[in-house]
Amino acid sequence: MTGPEHYAEAERLAAHAETWADAGGWAASMSTGERLSHRVGDLAAAQVHAMLALAAATVDLDDGDAWQPVLSGRETAEGITGMNWDNLGPGGSR
Repeated sequence: MTGPEHYAEAERLAAHAETWADAGGWAASMSTGERLSHRVGDLAAAQVHAMLALAAATVDLDDGDAWQPVLSGRETAEGITGMNWDNLGPGGSR
């Protein structure tokens, strides 16, 4: 998924989470606990998609080296451990 697609999915899931608060329609046969569980699940998934959209939006703020294994589809342990993590935190050479 692209950043904009993650953003749209986050919005969709957040809106859908609100439907679980309504006990009308087919959800009326569900208990309050079941509806709450579905609502929390939708909100958690929305939060993940929102974070992924934010990460996608900030890729261009970095020099890109740390993202190359992910962007090129090579999410291997070698690519991740080969990163220079010292440059990514506070006080690094970014």
